[in-house]
Amino acid sequence: MPALFFLSAGCGHQSPSAAEGASRDRVSDPGGIFIVDGNSHTQSRHGAVAMPVNVLRELDNPPHLELIDVAHSGHGMVEMRVRAPTTVDPLYCPGRINLLLYWEGVHDLYEGFNAEQTFERIRQYGVDRQRTGFTVVTLSILPGREATTPLTYERDRQTVNKLIRTHWREFADAFIDVGADPELGDPDAPIQGVYFSPDRVHMTDAGSERVAMLVADVLRPMLGH
Repeated sequence: MPALFFLSAGCGHQSPSAAEGASRDRVSDPGGIFIVDGNSHTQSRHGAVAMPVNVLRELDNPPHLELIDVAHSGHGMVEMRVRAPTTVDPLYCPGRINLLLYWEGVHDLYEGFNAEQTFERIRQYGVDRQRTGFTVVTLSILPGREATTPLTYERDRQTVNKLIRTHWREFADAFIDVGADPELGDPDAPIQGVYFSPDRVHMTDAGSERVAMLVADVLRPMLGH
């Protein structure tokens, strides 16, 4: 598995154009990068603080890390796998922290792909990034609660999450099981207005912070915190 390295000098960062659609929150003297790929769950919606920003806050804003969010609203694993060779892989630099967190599967299930197809894309994305050299972190999938959620979504979500729980060590260095969290992962929990906005899809500040707390708990020992 790829290792984490701490080094304040190293490769220069790519220009923003090298990571299409990337939004960058820079911290001083970065010794590495924390890349986030996925969909709108990793971005700010309805005024909520973006989940990756809350992750850094939970980690006390480590001065050696640069957050680079290449996530794209509405993208599923199909689009992520197409974009990653030009938006993610060029950011890798030997001899520093190269931490990549990716979170998807929702859109694949919404678009009609079955659980096995969705899991295979999640798996292959992680394998490809590990081959590049990244330290890879992935998350399980949250419930769908809106009116347009496919009837097969919850069944397939459970299957995908079970496959990730069983096999994540084959394609990732760490796994955060947000789908099993009792506050976030129960499709019948009355969480609208607490963790999710009225659209029942995007997270409120409380939802973003809860996911960030779960992520930070896993990343903290990896980063030596």
